[in-house]
Amino acid sequence: MSPSSSLNCFKPANPVPAVLTTLLSPADMCTSHNPLVDQCHLRQTCKDCLLADSDDSCLWCESQSQCVSKVAFDVTFPYLQCMQLLERGTGTCSGLQCSEMKSCRDCHMLPGCGWCDDGSGTGLGRCMQGGKDGPFPGSGNSTANCSKPHTCQCNGHSKCLKENSCGDCKDYTSGAHCEQCAKGYFGDPRNGGKCTACRCTAHAKVCAADTGNCRCLTLGVDGRNCDKCSLGYRDPGNAMKGGMYFCLRLSPSYFNLTGLKSFSFEYYPEMEKRSVQLRIQWKKESLGSKAWLNLTTFYESNPDEGEKVMYSRELIPFQAEFPYHEYDFGLENKFGFRGYIYDVDSNGKSAMLRVTISQQPETIDLLEFFLTFFGCFLSLLVIAGVVWKVRNRYITFILNRQRREERQKMASRPFAKVSILLHTHDKSIPGPVAVETCENGKASVLTVLMRLHGTEDGLAPIGQSGVCFASVLGTNGEHAGEHPCWKSYAY
Repeated sequence: MSPSSSLNCFKPANPVPAVLTTLLSPADMCTSHNPLVDQCHLRQTCKDCLLADSDDSCLWCESQSQCVSKVAFDVTFPYLQCMQLLERGTGTCSGLQCSEMKSCRDCHMLPGCGWCDDGSGTGLGRCMQGGKDGPFPGSGNSTANCSKPHTCQCNGHSKCLKENSCGDCKDYTSGAHCEQCAKGYFGDPRNGGKCTACRCTAHAKVCAADTGNCRCLTLGVDGRNCDKCSLGYRDPGNAMKGGMYFCLRLSPSYFNLTGLKSFSFEYYPEMEKRSVQLRIQWKKESLGSKAWLNLTTFYESNPDEGEKVMYSRELIPFQAEFPYHEYDFGLENKFGFRGYIYDVDSNGKSAMLRVTISQQPETIDLLEFFLTFFGCFLSLLVIAGVVWKVRNRYITFILNRQRREERQKMASRPFAKVSILLHTHDKSIPGPVAVETCENGKASVLTVLMRLHGTEDGLAPIGQSGVCFASVLGTNGEHAGEHPCWKSYAY
């Protein structure tokens, strides 16, 4: 390595004081930390120093390759010898290591690091630890012959035409310094890195330049390469060629197509004699968005027959009706519809789509309705008349039976003849015409004959009777409580 070349590779570093300080083990004992737990000085690497299962009391000094406690930091580096300090949660260990830097500019941002160009004129090189006199021998377990670095930094994918410009980028790279992968490729092309082609399916066009994750443009598609169905979707065919379908139901469904380009759905009519109504429209806040629709029919039971195009390149909003007598609706026939919505353009706004599908009967025929109505009405009248006749017959039968029973009871009662002389002026003690003694013999029902008021001549008015019978309950003595005759003659 020539002295002239090394001066161009490494910038002058801050002078290191002559006094060398080291971390003393008893230093932690001067704090409130337990020396058996807080033993930062025993950790030799950045990773061990900033372990996730440890506490936050340790700091890593990259320039000194030393792990120190927070409370002992000022004592350990009294003259600010630590130029690269890392605390857990503030960065990564690789961000402080010279060997992880992949460009001359990034390399010179770290103290104690210098860039060694390989002399190919493409910007390739290596970031190594060193000082103003050049890299340290064997730093990073590697050696290099440093030459003057090229400021254009083409990262090994092109030749430097001028100090600040590169030629045509190769190896599927792009950018002013060929520092990024071209569209359709991913990786880290800096300092000779490779770019790999995206492995996206037909549901995506590009992938993330750093991770290779494809950006799926079809609703319902998921996975790193857009080759899987999201929850609620199914793939009846080959996911690599497209075919993620959302299974629609009768209720309205809403879909957010913001930032997406396509969406597919399918529907199986369940009822045989019900027409299908399909309506696709934008929500109010998404008016102005555009999309196109292709609608097909198919038989899942016969995939070889393929799909039949019903509508092609129809602009949304869209609505149509499919009469049941023209199609084989019903789950037994496995007949269905498939809709393909594509070229979605929301003009930078939200794209909320509403898809409504239903099965309703056809419009009511008024003549058929009235014929059916009057037929049912007359049938009800006939039935009501028959029921009314049967009811009257039954009531008449019950009344006749009751009358026969009453006459039979009346005929079985004892009877006798009584002769009464009405035209007499002799006063006498009236007596009952009939006496019916109660069961206990203490009371009787007395039937007496009473003469009604008549004319001055003592005759009864024409058309009226002059006498009548009257019944009275009489007792033979004083009796407390309810008399048993009350119950016996309640009728």
